[in-house]
Amino acid sequence: MHPHHLATPEKNVPEHHSPTAPESLMYAEVSLAFESRRFVKEASRFSDQLVDTSRTTTLTYIADATEDLRTDVDMKHYEQQRQTTTEYEALHNLDQFLDTAYQHFGSLDTSLSRRTLMDMFEDLTFIGEKEYKEAALGIAEYWKQRLRDDPTKNLFIVTGYTSKSSSYKTESGAKRIKSDEHLLENILYHFDESDMQEFGRRLHITPSTIETAENLSTVLLDDWTISGGQLLDTANAIAREHPELAQDMEVQLITASHRYLHHGVSSKSLPFTIENREPIPVKAYFAAHSVKNRAGAIITGSKSSVDFDFSETCAKIVDAAEASDDLDDDTRKILGTMPNLTTIVRPYY
Repeated sequence: MHPHHLATPEKNVPEHHSPTAPESLMYAEVSLAFESRRFVKEASRFSDQLVDTSRTTTLTYIADATEDLRTDVDMKHYEQQRQTTTEYEALHNLDQFLDTAYQHFGSLDTSLSRRTLMDMFEDLTFIGEKEYKEAALGIAEYWKQRLRDDPTKNLFIVTGYTSKSSSYKTESGAKRIKSDEHLLENILYHFDESDMQEFGRRLHITPSTIETAENLSTVLLDDWTISGGQLLDTANAIAREHPELAQDMEVQLITASHRYLHHGVSSKSLPFTIENREPIPVKAYFAAHSVKNRAGAIITGSKSSVDFDFSETCAKIVDAAEASDDLDDDTRKILGTMPNLTTIVRPYY
């Protein structure tokens, strides 16, 4: 499907714990890109990420899974199956899985098409550690620029609303950190002491501090969205508790499909008092790759696996391989378990 000859990963490549601004993109240009076209740059291609031997960040995953574990991947029940790998190795594990499935497609009784497998290889948007850090820095600089350009501007950064559900509690009863809260921590890492002195009073992360804030914009923050459902749930919760915040609300993500970037998230179901409310605008650091013959995108990352088009597609291949009598042992070994990137244990849990 896509022959390639790759070098062995370099050893002891240092990780970049303090990322710098994207080359050739000054902070003001990052801010301008967010404002003018709602994204800064196109996401990296899966084929390019495969040859990036610097991807040595370590991931924890559930080995030998034979089904889509979804959020169960974080449960203690699977602790004995936890193993570690690098981003580079995990990307190649997925590549081998897809390539093998493509080559033996005729032996698999599945509802998938070869085109679906090609879509995954050609248009998968993978957010690895370096993409995550670059986006967190870019969003931080965008916030600073907005606050710098308008000295009266206040930002209310919304995270954790869905965490109120009991389903997001640990076994000890403590509240789990969710992806949006983890992203916020990574963004605020780039606000040094002088930044906090200049902007800190105008950055709000709890509703209790917005009572007297004027010129307030509400930001719904997260890594990405597939269906938009959780974002709408969050927007609903905000609108019920603070109807005035619905007047100026936008979504900011690490990556988003062109559909969401162009059309926003539909807010027809929200209890806004304004009639004919426009969709909630969506901005993202990376524009996800459009998938041929689909409206959305296929997105996943190194900090969490995504179901729907990504993990569910892989699960269908595993099911078909298990049911097939036409595969040799080597092929069955490759296709009989879920790829490592579909069973990532979220580090912030």
